[in-house]
Amino acid sequence: MAIADLAYQQALDRWAAAGLAGLSELELDLATLWHVEADVTNGGFLHYYSRPGADLAFHAPEALARMGAAEKSAILTAANAVFGPSGPPRDREKRRAALQALAAGARSRFDELENRYYQDPVDVDELVEQAVNRGSTA
Repeated sequence: MAIADLAYQQALDRWAAAGLAGLSELELDLATLWHVEADVTNGGFLHYYSRPGADLAFHAPEALARMGAAEKSAILTAANAVFGPSGPPRDREKRRAALQALAAGARSRFDELENRYYQDPVDVDELVEQAVNRGSTA
């Protein structure tokens, strides 16, 4: 997975240097996917949404779908919807406040979605490596 790791890091560095508007579609996908994979798999959705990388949560379903991770895309769509029709706030502090305000049922929904995410056999890093080798996410 060295190719995927390098591609993720380059996209994250580019985001830090150029901002969101300066990213190509592939770079935006890679930055988004790195945060989803790192944060959801290491701490679940509450962890993910409390971290800066979830500023890109609005893009996660699209990035996952474009890579070929249809089930994970559906899961992220459902997780974003826990915040309501507008999804999670893009501002981290507002998103953290929204997380604190979630009812117990919403937190249970995150648990269900995490279980689905973990059980999905699709390896996002492998899909990223394939996309990078092709030179696109198409």
